[in-house]
Amino acid sequence: MSSAVKIYQESLPLKTYQVGPADREPPLIREFTPRNQPIYPYSTQELLTSANSVRHYTAIILENDYLKLTVLPELNGRLYSAFDKIHQKELFYANRVIRPGLFGLRGAWPAVGVEFNFPNSHTVTTMAPVHCHTRQHPDGAAEIVVGDLECVSRMSWQAAIKLQPDSSAIAMRSCLFNPTDYPRRYYYWINAACPVYPETEFIYPPATRRLLTHPPMDASRLGYLNWPAHHGVDVRYFKNIRQHLPVFAEHMPEDFYGIYHHHLDYGLVHLADRNLVRGRKLWMFGTARDGRIFIEQLSDDGTDYCELQTGPFSLQSDYRLLPPGGRYVQNDLWLPVAKTGGFNCACRQFAARIGSGADAAIRVCAAEPLHGLEIWAGRRQVGRIEAAPGETCVLAGNYAAEELTFRASGGEVVAVYRPAPPRVNARTIPAPAARPVRCGCLLGKYLEEQDYPAQAEAVYLEHARKERGAMLAAARLAMRRGLWELARERLAALLVEDSRHAEALIYSGILYLREQDYASAERQFSIAADDNQYRARALEQLARGAVMQGEYRRALEILDGHGALAALCRRKLNLPAEAAMPDELSPLALGEEFFSAGRLDWPAHAVMESVCAYLQLRHYSDALTLLEQAVSKKAACHYYVMAWLKSQLHEDGESAECLKKARQPPWGGVFPYGRETEDVLRWALQQAPDDHAAHYHLGCLLASDDRWDEAAECWRKVRHGRHYGDAQRGLGLYRWKILRDLPQAVGHYQAALAGNASAKTVTEAALLLDDLGDSAAQLKLFDRRTELIERDCRIKLAYIRALLASHQPEHAARLLEQGEFRLSEGKKTARELYVQTFRQLAEKAASRKEHAAAAEFYLQAADYPENIGIGRPAGNCDAESLYLAGQAYLLAGMGNKARACFELGAARGGALQIDFFPLRNLIWEAPAAGAMDQTNEKFMNLCRAALRQTPAELELSAQTK
Repeated sequence: MSSAVKIYQESLPLKTYQVGPADREPPLIREFTPRNQPIYPYSTQELLTSANSVRHYTAIILENDYLKLTVLPELNGRLYSAFDKIHQKELFYANRVIRPGLFGLRGAWPAVGVEFNFPNSHTVTTMAPVHCHTRQHPDGAAEIVVGDLECVSRMSWQAAIKLQPDSSAIAMRSCLFNPTDYPRRYYYWINAACPVYPETEFIYPPATRRLLTHPPMDASRLGYLNWPAHHGVDVRYFKNIRQHLPVFAEHMPEDFYGIYHHHLDYGLVHLADRNLVRGRKLWMFGTARDGRIFIEQLSDDGTDYCELQTGPFSLQSDYRLLPPGGRYVQNDLWLPVAKTGGFNCACRQFAARIGSGADAAIRVCAAEPLHGLEIWAGRRQVGRIEAAPGETCVLAGNYAAEELTFRASGGEVVAVYRPAPPRVNARTIPAPAARPVRCGCLLGKYLEEQDYPAQAEAVYLEHARKERGAMLAAARLAMRRGLWELARERLAALLVEDSRHAEALIYSGILYLREQDYASAERQFSIAADDNQYRARALEQLARGAVMQGEYRRALEILDGHGALAALCRRKLNLPAEAAMPDELSPLALGEEFFSAGRLDWPAHAVMESVCAYLQLRHYSDALTLLEQAVSKKAACHYYVMAWLKSQLHEDGESAECLKKARQPPWGGVFPYGRETEDVLRWALQQAPDDHAAHYHLGCLLASDDRWDEAAECWRKVRHGRHYGDAQRGLGLYRWKILRDLPQAVGHYQAALAGNASAKTVTEAALLLDDLGDSAAQLKLFDRRTELIERDCRIKLAYIRALLASHQPEHAARLLEQGEFRLSEGKKTARELYVQTFRQLAEKAASRKEHAAAAEFYLQAADYPENIGIGRPAGNCDAESLYLAGQAYLLAGMGNKARACFELGAARGGALQIDFFPLRNLIWEAPAAGAMDQTNEKFMNLCRAALRQTPAELELSAQTK
């Protein structure tokens, strides 16, 4: 009998590279966020440094006889390490340093272990602490539960990492929950970083014949990758992958996939129900220099890694809307496998390889005790296995061509091995044909899922007369933005046509609750409860109304005694608490945990979500107690909420004192958000109409909800003080990106720059002047900002862009040589400016008839200096520069060098050749894609054409051009 799983805490020292201070400007335009995704109210973290020190992280440990798991709550709850004690191997990428690169939604992101991504990739808290607690189970199992309340979506995620006493498998149970009143966009991917070596094999089920892929960081196009060989390249092995490569299962014929390191005879299997967890992705940087350079930026020892990612949706361009009160649960299992030579069959009890030919044997690596595991081929039993977890058993015989059934001793079928179907010659797979979208609700929903609410609302309104769902969606979007009267008008129009529309009645009732018209709200919810599809939501709202009126017993009856709201009622009535709270991390559940157990170990943003939950219920005393005791370092928005709460509790003197404090502290990394905070800030401005801090914060909040006109009115009232420059920057964004009034925008940015402007404001101003075509003003912008230019590569790149706009490539080249550039994933600004710099130098040389010098500059444009931050790719991306270099050599009378350039420009390189088609061809509701850039292909063809010409023809052609 195995002993119970141990849970304990350690201090884990890790060399950690420091991230510079976060930007104080709110990220209100997604174009200016690292991954072009919404991240407000979080700040951007794009300043990386080379400074490092040893940091001691709190590590929570789970350990049984087979595995030791290490979880770091201070780094997004990552599973940092899973050490296999039997085989003395790490399952995942336990990077010995925390060295962030610019891969996260906010910027900084470290490559290490297993991360949980909700509701978007490399999430906003990837470098931040999350909620964490542990559970010990009666059967000896134990788990670590990590989770967070995410402020962009206001939804929560929770992941339980569990070990059983007698198993070498890691179980993960993820729970996503939407505690809000509105549908919210999300996707979910567990991202497991794993070490990878030349002989590492990527394994999909034997029936797999092709995968889907897209260009790195461009999910608007898709292509097919033949599996296991693509155009003659065996793509199962890492050593053969030359480029950045994301691949997705087109469909999963079995429940498993994973990797196997043949030189170590060791690997990792992932298991999940293929019908529920359709997303099985592999990502790798590849073996070319453009991949290795990122590995070196993210580690100190240069160990390669890949990523195994799993989630509910097939592609990472897929988002869905989680309905109000909606939950999503996902179960994943990770198994170590050793001494099998790979695997082509797996279940929760074991992983196995059924070999053929010279390797004809069945090798089974147990994850749980195997007591008489029977193996059947048709009606005959061919073997019986006894094994302990981590032990590998070998059964001789050639069974690879037969279907095998694995049965537990009680007769239960635990796994079936199906031989791979015969392979056919690989052929070109045509792209699916696009289909027109005729349903307005479908297109609007897609735009919502991609987080374009303004465009979605326009589509809904366009189709509102024909589709009732469209008018409801438009009303719902108005409510989310706090446009209450507009929402009421839209709901009223819908209810005139259908007075029993359950979902419209619920939203109408929510509006009545906001106005404290409880009788009207109850009528709406009562009628909506007749519809079984919406009954649970209607009853929840009825109970909320009862709680808001202090009718706790009535609320308990409506709720049937379950959930966080019921826990609040029990506490108010002094009744015994439920034995167990719900399995979702809701704001109210966190609050009730505080009041019942006194837990204060949550991040400040999660506390604010819990405070807002009590504000919605008008339980001001609870909200104030929670805020005062659970948030130690308070920012301005915390003081504003405290002031409002104290005023509601008739503590006017203390309320006035909190208002003073709200205006005093410097920016604390917390931006206001949520409808509750809007009400608070408007109240603060009633108390003090000249409160510039409240005007500024309210403007940020309104702009984040796409209410830019109202935001601008607030910012205009900030006439002096420490928020003046930031308010002017906000007005500049409004004029520039919303109204497209560039000259007026410049005036606001000039006012913002007159003070102590930070790097982000300077960078934006430079881009604005670039849009305006004012190169002289661009250059002037960088006067006396030498320190910023040296410290922040974003500023340096903006300065280089200004120099090139003023045709000063010599100075730009010096800056490029001196700089050390680290760019966000998928961003190529430094490379593009580098190419532009040397092409300008070439053009200048050519204008002086110095054609040989021009050719050398064109060749430099095709180079990849390491400090630029982008390594040389496996494929040919530089045909244009090479073609231009060849033409310049021809004009210099250097035909042999010209021909060498054309040969390089004509070559394909070592990258896999994949034909891409627009995403819309597969996802019908997606809008039409833009035209694909064919420039490089054009110049490759020109180089090939040049190689077909005689030297005399080439010389004549060059002189003509």
